Parts: sequence; structure tokens; C-alpha cells
Amino acid sequence: MSKHAQKSGGKGSLNQIQLWVNNDPNTLNQSIENAIPALAGDPINWHSPLQSHSYSEYRDGDFLDLLGLSMYKSALQSFWPKGGPQWDALAKTKSGKIILVEAKGNETELRSSCQAKAASSISRIESSLDATKRHYGINPNKDWMIGFYQYANRLAHLYFLSELCKVETYLVFIHFLDDKSVNGPQTEAEWQKALHPMYAQLGLANNWPQNPVANIFIKAK
Repeated sequence: MSKHAQKSGGKGSLNQIQLWVNNDPNTLNQSIENAIPALAGDPINWHSPLQSHSYSEYRDGDFLDLLGLSMYKSALQSFWPKGGPQWDALAKTKSGKIILVEAKGNETELRSSCQAKAASSISRIESSLDATKRHYGINPNKDWMIGFYQYANRLAHLYFLSELCKVETYLVFIHFLDDKSVNGPQTEAEWQKALHPMYAQLGLANNWPQNPVANIFIKAK
């Protein structure tokens, strides 16, 4: 299954994104619209993680089904092996624009490396990451498989939807401020200090993020 029910009342970004999506979506939506002006006036409807659906998170074909994009499931299977990104939150605007969300509560959540074992899976991932790097004008020698792999594979799925499927899609990274449950950064400046070395290692531009990628920084509840 690519639908994963989550417990409520936990720690860190898992708990925070549940609280914001279910208890204060209007404020969250306004923060996203402020970061992405193209979404202004286009009501955002959250599809996950919803309390009514056991705060489930989705990946692979199930995230496409949830967003009404089932017609692209075969293309996704060719682009990425099973076990792709498990999205912290997913939304769709009234006009059909897609919002993919990755949430972070502290700096340690930024680091990850590819865990794929099968040679065929590794080859498919590397091929799709290389295509993503070409699209964003990244040095092809930058290794996106280790260090900050999670960020890289989220960018790859943005590329998949927006460029290969031609679906207007935005990728939003939500950074929670002063999440005491995980000793998270207290200010945006502290987050930026952690983010810029990641951008540099991935080969992203000095003025990253750029549309259709956005950062937002909101106070933990």
C-alpha cells in the first residue's frame, strides 16, 4: 500500500503539519499564497493529512489518485521505482493547481541518502535525477544520491508533474519555527543557515528557491 495512516499528537513536523492542515488551514493557505503569488485568489483544498482519513500520507500511485491524476500512474512507474516520496501534505486549488509539501521541524531532518538496493531501481532513480538536474541547469557531476537525497527526489517529482505531465505544480517546503519537541530552529535566520549549505551541495543557484519552489517559515503550534 502507498497510503500510510499516521498517529496524532506526535513530535516534530509530523505533528505540526497535522495541526496546521486540520486546525488552521486558512492561515497556512495565506502563508503559501504570500510565497507563491500565482496561487492568490485560487482557493486551496487540502487532501492530506486529514484527521478524517487517519492523517494518512501518500506516495507512488496513491498520491496521484488522491489528487485526481490517476492518468499519470503509468508514467510515474517508468519515471521512479516503487517507494518514492511519502508526501507530508498534498493540496489542490480550485482551478486544479497541485501543491506538494515537505515539512521540517529541525535541521537533522534535512539529511538523507538513497536507500534503494536493486540495480534497476538505482538506475531509474539516477536517470530521473539527471533529467531533473538538466532541467534546472545543475552541474551533472553533483551527487544527488547522498547527503540531501530527500530534497533532490522531491525536486524530481516536481519536474515529473510540471514538465513531463504538464500539470501546474508547486513544491512548498514548510519549516517550523521553535518546535520545542525536537529542539528546532527558533528563527528563519537559523533555518537559512542550515539550508544554504544544502543548496550549495546540490548545486542549486545562490538565489534558490525559485518558482515553482517556495520556502515558508511558520511558528510551531
